[in-house]
Amino acid sequence: MRIRLFITCVLPVVALLVGCRHEGAYQGKTVSGGGVVVEDQEEVVILSPQLSKRLSFHSLGTQRTEAGRLLVQVEIRNRTDHRQNIDVSTQFRSENGMALPDTSAWQRLSLSPNETRVYEVTSVDGRARAFTIRVREGM
Repeated sequence: MRIRLFITCVLPVVALLVGCRHEGAYQGKTVSGGGVVVEDQEEVVILSPQLSKRLSFHSLGTQRTEAGRLLVQVEIRNRTDHRQNIDVSTQFRSENGMALPDTSAWQRLSLSPNETRVYEVTSVDGRARAFTIRVREGM
């Protein structure tokens, strides 16, 4: 009786707790309203809420170039069966979190259905230590 109670009540709770870790694609954070605080805290921010279920982000990484500049790379995947036109820009930040003046220009990406493409950008300022990749629906 106790074993049956243990199996039916306790094991599902343990399985649920063990399975609550993040794996797979990073969805990004959708900004509604001002979003100033969110952009300071997230590496990927989706400015157009309708894109949050259409795109996913994989293999987000950084490295230093030989010149000491910050190189940022991320794979962007179109999760739909339709072409997605998006604009992507990166805001670089200093060690203390202050925005640097070398925000990248908006780059247009046209993703075919279920296509994955690498977005890559390098900071101009060697003081860049952090970044926020901003994604919006193509204008």
